[in-house]
Amino acid sequence: MDPSKIPAASIDHLDLSSVVKASPVDAEEINRIGNLLAVGDENEQDFIRLCELLRKHGFAEESEELLRANVVEKGDAIHQAYTRSHGHTASDVLSRAIADFSQQLGVTLELVREPGFLRFEYLSKPDAVPNDLDPAFMRFLRNPCLVEFKYDPQGCVADVGCEAPELFYDYLLMRHSAGRWVAIAKK
Repeated sequence: MDPSKIPAASIDHLDLSSVVKASPVDAEEINRIGNLLAVGDENEQDFIRLCELLRKHGFAEESEELLRANVVEKGDAIHQAYTRSHGHTASDVLSRAIADFSQQLGVTLELVREPGFLRFEYLSKPDAVPNDLDPAFMRFLRNPCLVEFKYDPQGCVADVGCEAPELFYDYLLMRHSAGRWVAIAKK
């Protein structure tokens, strides 16, 4: 991989005993590439091969996380490997969560930028704020806010930051769960 990149993760925490039993050759290859990954010396082909082997041997979540964290831009080799192995499910889940945010909180969203793979920044603007909305959200919705959405397998995350005279600067961290956005941290 690019020498300027920082390894996104390690596979040291994985119990590969089942892989050793099923395919000693694959286990040896996973360990070889894992050792390279630990010091940042793997190349792109090795990295993709590692993720394919992990997925093949029951470590699909770890494969997805490694690939997702290392996509530099849409269309690069790692993005292509991600799409081959894991499809577009994460993108669809994130798109649905963003639409739910707008609908649930009664705001319009204007795309500001895409800072990374499965990450989007939007400017939220008050629109038709629902009457039954949690009062904790109200102060974030009276003013435009910058919202960064990020895919997470446990539920997409929205980091909402608002700058307003009465707030100085405030933020709210939210998670999308069961089709609803809930606050998980406020300041």
